[in-house]
Amino acid sequence: MPVRDHLLCVIEQTPEEIRSYLIGTDDRTIESSASQPEDTSLKTGDILLCRVRDVVRGIHGAFLDGPGGEVCFIDLSDEAPLHYLRKGPSERIQQGDEIIVQVKRPAVEDKKAMVSATLSRTGHFAVISSDGTRRGVSRKITGNTREACILLDEDLCAQTGYGIVLRTAAAEAEAAQAVREVTQMASLLDRLLHPPGTLKAPQMLQRAPQAYLSVLSHISGGERVEVVTDRPELLEQAKHCSEAFGLSGSTFTLHQDRLQTLSQRYALEQRKQDIYTKRVRLRSGAWLMIEPTTAMTVIDVNSGQSGRGRRSSADPQQILKVNLEAAREIARQLRLRNIFGIIVIDFINMDREEDIRSLRMYMQELAASDPMRCCVEDVTGLQLMELTRMKA
Repeated sequence: MPVRDHLLCVIEQTPEEIRSYLIGTDDRTIESSASQPEDTSLKTGDILLCRVRDVVRGIHGAFLDGPGGEVCFIDLSDEAPLHYLRKGPSERIQQGDEIIVQVKRPAVEDKKAMVSATLSRTGHFAVISSDGTRRGVSRKITGNTREACILLDEDLCAQTGYGIVLRTAAAEAEAAQAVREVTQMASLLDRLLHPPGTLKAPQMLQRAPQAYLSVLSHISGGERVEVVTDRPELLEQAKHCSEAFGLSGSTFTLHQDRLQTLSQRYALEQRKQDIYTKRVRLRSGAWLMIEPTTAMTVIDVNSGQSGRGRRSSADPQQILKVNLEAAREIARQLRLRNIFGIIVIDFINMDREEDIRSLRMYMQELAASDPMRCCVEDVTGLQLMELTRMKA
């Protein structure tokens, strides 16, 4: 029985982090994401005005001075057109030029942040790019709907002059909603690519939404969500982000109960612990063991108390039932824990080929509903199911 008729996004700030929890109508956590409150380093998606420090012809790249004293590297081998605010006399990129770029990968240990001359913005219905060749429709959109989306995408690319990829959510939306969002993003991209000439590099032109707000981008435009926090500034940031993602049904609540903290009201400490525990119990009495490693994430399904007695432990229907329940929970855990890369699942072994096919098809359905690109790759001879889950 649902405890409410809408989703809940609870945002909490502690000295260590700002964390959001997306909570379903059944009061279970769907997704969680966190940001460091005082982290001013460059993040993926930040759009910058940089000054060229040094051009290295031998490796087809250049080092740039970015905001905050950070040095970035741009790969020039992809021949993407550069967007200059100020340009020296040479036709080629040279020291002192000021160019507009976007962070594609933040700095890691001794590696500089990687930036690109191709700017992009992600909305709820579409991704827009300054590279006009990047266009298309999500693979998850099929049939007649796909044909209609392809035509819409072609029209939008022609109208804006930008590359546009329609996301899965566009299939469920009115065409006017997608057009409105793309028009707004195109206008924003225009402003970013043509900033005032009075600006001086290096400069931050626009920060990417902080990681804790990413949960809002995975909500369907038709779903209602209530955002709750006890920090007015976080509530304002959530409002702006909701508008950008087209969440017109959002409501915003400032928690001001002096007798019960935000954490107590929504059991946030327990929700956070649930994200990191390795063992996850299922209602049937079975349980999952989730083991992240450097190369992959391994998930073992253990029958536990679900197969008590000789009959039940050998009953093919009972084994399939437990495996299907485990598949549902695994799909939830992948999203909850932000698990990406290669995932190997050791389900309870089944003797009947039709049961193995049923489990695989069910897992494919669950993967198709994931907001990230998640694919069932194979089931091995040892009945190990292999998945891949990619970041946006």
